[in-house]
Amino acid sequence: MTTYIIESPTGETHKLEIVKTGNYYRVFVDGFVDDKTITEEELLRELENPTF
Repeated sequence: MTTYIIESPTGETHKLEIVKTGNYYRVFVDGFVDDKTITEEELLRELENPTF
């Protein structure tokens, strides 16, 4: 697991955790996880353009 402290565009800080399971990743933000796994390409795209 890799953990980051990130800042949203509104100035709020969040704890981002990324867990690799096989060829996929699970992303937790402030302890919450979406109910899906994503590929490395999807993870990189989301990190470049966060939606939170």
